[in-house]
Amino acid sequence: MEPIQTKPSEPPLLGVEDFIATHNPPVNMRWTISKHYPELVAAGALLRIGRKLLISPQHFWEWLRERGRREAEAA
Repeated sequence: MEPIQTKPSEPPLLGVEDFIATHNPPVNMRWTISKHYPELVAAGALLRIGRKLLISPQHFWEWLRERGRREAEAA
C-alpha cells in the first residue's frame, strides 16, 4: 500500500502496519494507540478514516519525545 500524500510539504500518512515496518518504533503500537488514542489524535499523530487508522510519522515521533520528557520530569 502506498502512503497517502496530504500536501507536498507534509510527510505522507501511513497505515499502522506500514508505519511499524518502515519506522520500527520502540513501543508496541497497538497498545500505545489503545492507551493514548486521545493524546495521539490531539497531537496530530493519529487520524481515523472509517475503520482505517493513519499515522503521521513526524507528529508521532514529536509526541513520543514530548511524552518521554514529561515522564522523565515526573520521576
